[in-house]
Amino acid sequence: MRKLNKIILFILIVGVIYLFFSLQSPTDINKEYEGFIYQLGSDTEGKKVKIEVNGELKNAIFAKNQFEGFISTNGEKIPPNHALQDTVILDLEEQLGGLLIYTIQNERGESILQYGELHQHDEFKEILITKFPEDGSWNVEDGTIIAAPANNKDEALTIANEIIDSTNPLK
Repeated sequence: MRKLNKIILFILIVGVIYLFFSLQSPTDINKEYEGFIYQLGSDTEGKKVKIEVNGELKNAIFAKNQFEGFISTNGEKIPPNHALQDTVILDLEEQLGGLLIYTIQNERGESILQYGELHQHDEFKEILITKFPEDGSWNVEDGTIIAAPANNKDEALTIANEIIDSTNPLK
């Protein structure tokens, strides 16, 4: 009986260790989406965009999940080729998403630029990018969003409201 208990305990410990490491192992994210971009509060319909997400999602049990890679919208790579780093590193929080920021070298030294904020759902099954204007002040009245997968404004709004906050929907 004692031998059986030790075997069961050993199998249980090995199983817990295996589960811990399998949950911690990174997931490759290499996805292409047909998405939609438009400005909130505008009568313009918006337009379709091609979005690529390439990188690695690092799952963490006791910390925030983290994405490291690059994102491209209609060929506009984030971070761009002239940035000082090849990838963006995003700490993905439940509702807050991660800031798409990168550093460039210019005549005055280094500048940090903000493209926007990336929100994702279910390991990048759906994504939402809130694209910042030049002054960096995005708002729900007239901010630009990019949502995928989406073929039109209604689908993009549905994704945006599911990911951000369905209790206070965007329009």
